[in-house]
Amino acid sequence: MLDVRLPHRRGLLIACLVIGLMGTLLRGFAFAVPDRSPDEQLYAGFGRGIVHDGLAWFPNTVTRFTNEGDVEYPWVHRAGYLSLVALAQLVTGHDDARAGETLSTVASVLVLALTGLLAWQVTGPLTAPLAMLFMAVSPLELAIARRAWQDTTLELFTTLLMLVLLASLRAARPWRWRLGFLALGAFTLLVKESAMIVVGMGGLVMVWDAWRSTRRVTSPLLVFVGGLVTLGLVVGALLLLCGGLENARELIRLTPARWAPDDYIRHYQSGGPGYYVVGLAILHPLPWLLGVSAALVALAGVPWTPSSPGGQDTVVQRVLALMIVVFLGVSCSYASKNMRFLSPVYPWMAVAAAVLVMRAAGAVIARLDRAHQRWGWAAVIALSLVMATGDALRFRHYFVDRWIQDLATPWFTETDAADRAGRN
Repeated sequence: MLDVRLPHRRGLLIACLVIGLMGTLLRGFAFAVPDRSPDEQLYAGFGRGIVHDGLAWFPNTVTRFTNEGDVEYPWVHRAGYLSLVALAQLVTGHDDARAGETLSTVASVLVLALTGLLAWQVTGPLTAPLAMLFMAVSPLELAIARRAWQDTTLELFTTLLMLVLLASLRAARPWRWRLGFLALGAFTLLVKESAMIVVGMGGLVMVWDAWRSTRRVTSPLLVFVGGLVTLGLVVGALLLLCGGLENARELIRLTPARWAPDDYIRHYQSGGPGYYVVGLAILHPLPWLLGVSAALVALAGVPWTPSSPGGQDTVVQRVLALMIVVFLGVSCSYASKNMRFLSPVYPWMAVAAAVLVMRAAGAVIARLDRAHQRWGWAAVIALSLVMATGDALRFRHYFVDRWIQDLATPWFTETDAADRAGRN
């Protein structure tokens, strides 16, 4: 155990509340979106249709699409998100993209709070304020917090899934948590298709945990069958929303042509792993470097907290690290890329980065005498605020001053190149 005087839990909780308030104000009032993308307008139109027709909008639209082809692709597999957009329109009274913006902003604020909760539960209260600070001023998060896209909504549900999954690993009676994960996962699969990575990996982790805790075949088999049943229910719901098997088959047949890469996708949303390396190095370099390093350290068997070697906390930490690495690996291998596609990992990465910073800070501060440890923590706070200021200024430069409208890496490399040319 490090011989270091830690900040009081009440002070850490107050810090979390202050950072949460700051992050909420940033998302709600600090900037405006100058223009709406075609996708945002499309989702608003779909929401209006659902408000008018209810869930019958989906089979009606699929039928028109497959028979006539004169309507937009219906995106049935994102029915969960589109239904939430319709609900936001009913609640806010707006039938345009402002409803989707409100949904996204509320989701981002909730993710900020859940980031602190995740950090608090995984490694203790010390890391929670810094993890929240990483998220509060993240240029990546702020860039999507006011956009009527799925990414913050997906981020909210995958963060909840992670909390439920980790709770199942700790619980003496984990079955209610496992059932909760499967139920929540079923809806999350209907928010955006990339949720399959989180739900699938989480399901495999629960199968492993069932075997680890019982050493009997029946427990992991029940979890596995539960996952198959969940997937079957999702597929069944999609068939109903399509209006039957024939409509679904025709929709699948027509999908490749509608999803064929256009010029924007080829130029701005395609590339190898370097696409993410370059983009993240421009927008949010330090937290992502620290977060990836922390995940690799945990997978190598080094516990994030000195007090938990070989214990249940180490299992929880390694599962979180594994989820980070797997999600990033799959995302890097997929042809289509955009930094907002990584939104499910944003809060996990903030927690991992905060762990590494606080572990290193604690090791250094432990070498100080008790009288100077308070100054050591003051230095950590000061450096964190400097980092946060830099992130906020970076967001303002690219998204407010330069009006960049998407988290596509070429937008930032081209903007930087133009700025250099202008200076020369």
